[in-house]
Amino acid sequence: MSDTRNLKKRNRIWWFVKQKAGQTIERSLDTEDLGVAQTRRDRLTQELIETDGLKWGERRKRTFAAVAELFAQKHFERIRPSSAQRYFASLKQLIPHFGAIQIDEIRSSHLAAFEDKRRAEGVVGASIRRDLACMSVMYSYAESWEWVARNPVKPYLFLRKRAGLKDSEPRERFLSHAEEDVIIARIAPKARDALIFAVDTGLRKNEQFSQLWPDVDLRARELLVRKEVAKNGKERTVPILKRTHQLLARMWDERDVRCPYVFATGQGKRYSLARPCRRPANVPASSSTSNGTTCAARAAVGCCRTGASASRSCRNG
Repeated sequence: MSDTRNLKKRNRIWWFVKQKAGQTIERSLDTEDLGVAQTRRDRLTQELIETDGLKWGERRKRTFAAVAELFAQKHFERIRPSSAQRYFASLKQLIPHFGAIQIDEIRSSHLAAFEDKRRAEGVVGASIRRDLACMSVMYSYAESWEWVARNPVKPYLFLRKRAGLKDSEPRERFLSHAEEDVIIARIAPKARDALIFAVDTGLRKNEQFSQLWPDVDLRARELLVRKEVAKNGKERTVPILKRTHQLLARMWDERDVRCPYVFATGQGKRYSLARPCRRPANVPASSSTSNGTTCAARAAVGCCRTGASASRSCRNG
C-alpha cells in the first residue's frame, strides 16, 4: 500500500499537511505524481525537524563562515586542485570580512565595504572581482540548498563592471626562439623531448601526457587529441611538424612496449612532469599565450607559473 502520510490530494495535486505545535502546516507539492510528492514530503518533514523552534517558513540563521566551510567541502572535490587553490585564496580574504554575518543578511553595502577595504590594501580590481566571483558561486550553492532567496553578488558585479571591477586583460607573450634554445640546451633528455613536442603542438599538459601511440599517425603526419582528454571535450587532430615527426619516429623505435603512452617512464608507466626544474636565469617567468594553453614541458622546466606556450612553430615547419 502506498505511503500517503501527511499527503492530501486536491484537484489532482498533492499537498503536504501536518500539525506542528498546534499549527496546521499546508503546502502544495506542485505535482500529480505520488512518488515525487513522497520525496518532497520527506524533504519538508526533515526541514521541520531541522527548524524545530522556528516559525514555519523561517530559515535557520547561518553565518557566512559556516556556509563557506560547507561550500569548500562540496565544491572543491568537483574541481581541479589548481582551481580549488584559487577559491581557497579568495575565501581567505572573504571569511575575515564576512565570516560573522548571517548569509541572508549580506547586502550591496557589505560588498562595497569589502571592495573599498581591498582597494585600500592596494589590491587590483581583477583580484577583487575573483574574490567576489568565488562568493557568487558560494551563493549559488546556498540557493540550491534553499538557505537564501537571492544572490546579492551577481547584480553587484554587473553594476561595478562599468566602474572597472572586471577581469584583467590576458597577458600575451610568446617564447622566443633564443629562449627556446636556452631551455632545450639545459634540460634532461626526456624533458627536452617533452618540451619540443609541446612547443610544436601547443597541446595542454594533460592532453600531451595522455597521448597514446594509436593516437599518432606518422604517415599522415597528424595526431589525435581524444575527446576524453581534451579540455573542451571535443576530439581534434593536430598536424605533426618536421622536428616533432623526427622526434616521434625516434621515440617509436625506442618505446617501451609495456606502455601504450607516448611519454613513458623507464618503468613503463605514464610519464609526468609534476616536479618543476629550475628556470634558466635568462628566461623570463611570464611567457604565456593569448589563449592560456599550458605547455607541459615549459611547466616542467619552471618557466612559467601562469601557463606557457609554444614559440612560433613555423620555424620547424
